[in-house]
Amino acid sequence: MAATAEISKPSSSVLFTSARDGLRLTKEQRYPVYGPSGAKVGEQPGKALRFQDGALRVDESGVDMADGGRLPAAEALEFLRGHRLFGDKQEGFWEVQQAAPPVSQAELEALMNAAWEATTTVSEGPLSRLIDAEEAGWARESLLAPAREHLEKLRAKIAELGIEPEPAPKRPARGR
Repeated sequence: MAATAEISKPSSSVLFTSARDGLRLTKEQRYPVYGPSGAKVGEQPGKALRFQDGALRVDESGVDMADGGRLPAAEALEFLRGHRLFGDKQEGFWEVQQAAPPVSQAELEALMNAAWEATTTVSEGPLSRLIDAEEAGWARESLLAPAREHLEKLRAKIAELGIEPEPAPKRPARGR
């Protein structure tokens, strides 16, 4: 299980950028509040998101609104991705996709350790966990291909020798 701890995961925050600095997106407008005499006595706050230096980051807890308060992440992402200016590179904003990092030395060592453990224990578990962790993260083929290849070789050797392997853990269903 230690090998899967070395596998990097994408950031859970989402970055949006805009060509316009200070772009303000209004989710709910502010409304004036009038007293009995008809005079304005206050203002009901609205909900708006403001890009700072052309960027707006939504983290797992949400995003700070321009007028104070915090908008939950799910609500903010739904609003931003459904906004009429989303994807407009001239007047609007767009989502920046994270680039997968190259496979690190620690991740290569985790792959080698999982392969060694799988071979010495005649168990698919270590490699299956590593493959599951990478598929749930960056899904880099440069790490998945050798892990899958070794898993197939292990299965072939187990079948050739007629050894009863230790059952692999059940893979969780993925929503991809």
